[in-house]
Amino acid sequence: MGLVLGIETACDDTAAAVVDDQLAVRSSVVWGQKQTHLAFNGVVPELAARRHAEVIMQVVKQALDEADVGLDDLSAIAVNNQHGLVRSVVVGVSTARGLAVATGLPLIPVHHVEAHIFSAIMTNLELFDEHICLAVAGGHNALIHVRGMGDYEVIGRTLDDSAGEAFDKVGSYLGLPFPAGAQVDALARGGNPHAYDFPRPKMKDGTLNFSFSGLKTPVRMVAEKLQSPDGAADVAASFERAVVDVLIAKTLAAAEQKGVKQVSVAGGVACNTLLRQELPRAAAAHGIKVTLTPPKLCTDNAAMVAGLAQYKLREGAESKLDIDATPNAPLGKRAANYRPSQSS
Repeated sequence: MGLVLGIETACDDTAAAVVDDQLAVRSSVVWGQKQTHLAFNGVVPELAARRHAEVIMQVVKQALDEADVGLDDLSAIAVNNQHGLVRSVVVGVSTARGLAVATGLPLIPVHHVEAHIFSAIMTNLELFDEHICLAVAGGHNALIHVRGMGDYEVIGRTLDDSAGEAFDKVGSYLGLPFPAGAQVDALARGGNPHAYDFPRPKMKDGTLNFSFSGLKTPVRMVAEKLQSPDGAADVAASFERAVVDVLIAKTLAAAEQKGVKQVSVAGGVACNTLLRQELPRAAAAHGIKVTLTPPKLCTDNAAMVAGLAQYKLREGAESKLDIDATPNAPLGKRAANYRPSQSS
């Protein structure tokens, strides 16, 4: 059974995983840096890279131990070298390249966003067929028309902040520690989503693009006027409702525009409780099936990297030892750009 070791260091999570050729996850280890960046209320790139360098070999060893394998049991090593904080990505690439050279194993480069797309496919092989992927996280927010693996058209993208960035910012307005996305989600469960009528940016502009920077300002103004922490849940719930309304409306419009009946959701914000409840319900009314990536594969992880590498190996991918760390690299064979252009 061919085993691939995946390594992922796109941002502030150091991750390693072992995945077999049936896409079964044999181990998945993620070492977070929350305490490192807490005082700065955001990720500090230089500190993130240092922490990666300090722990990455320990994380790799733990992933191998949990899978009960050694380096000599592997068929290949895979690493995200395309997308993320450049200093962080360099650590992962350097480690993977060193291991590949030392062992003689093939090295398979992977695009971080494509790995997120594949994370949904790992649990629903029907998604090898044409579908729409809502890739929504802190570092990216896009609607991707997946014609097939490697064949992508980005039909909607964020023009400023991603949904994940907006969740973290609103969390800080409400006094929640960084990273705040999951905490805003939890706080919102006890609030009234109709307490405040926050704007739904670009909801009716006729495009599939997103913009969340304009939503943060009215939320901040309300949060600053709160007389009691008891009102924070209503703010969180109303904000979350606005974001999810936009994500759902744009995703269903994308599926209708492309005439597809399958949608996947991947990335850290795919863990959001309201989105996971409401999107399948709304999609079902249009005859659209929704695949929600399992939470353990939503946030940055190396299992999706190793899984995508397994697919690439099956399709004849060759080892590349001279890979560079290339943040914000275009996506797929069409070189799709999931970032806004300068003219957007």
